[in-house]
Amino acid sequence: MKNPLKSSLKNSFSQAKGLMAQMNEFKKKMADLDKNLEETVVVSKAGEGLVEVTLSGKGKVLSLKIDPSLVAQNDVGMLEDLIVVAFRNAKENVDELVAAETEKASAGLPKIPGMPF
Repeated sequence: MKNPLKSSLKNSFSQAKGLMAQMNEFKKKMADLDKNLEETVVVSKAGEGLVEVTLSGKGKVLSLKIDPSLVAQNDVGMLEDLIVVAFRNAKENVDELVAAETEKASAGLPKIPGMPF
């Protein structure tokens, strides 16, 4: 006669082992994603290209370019606004990229309440 408790424990252990394997795979995918994001470049322009911001996929500022003609206008307020717009757009693009790549990396994992993926 089979022991139902023993069978249930064996099944639970098998499920936990499978989940751990999935989590290890996810951990590897996330490490790869982290490396890829560091190497990814996101560029955003504002004011018809007069201001250009470049961020890494991790949100690190790589460069800020301002067209000299914009500086010659002596309109500090407009320059500040264009820089803010370019940074905001670049950050939104980075956030969208990270969300999409994280979703891809977590595909197939069971949904865990409270986890962002």
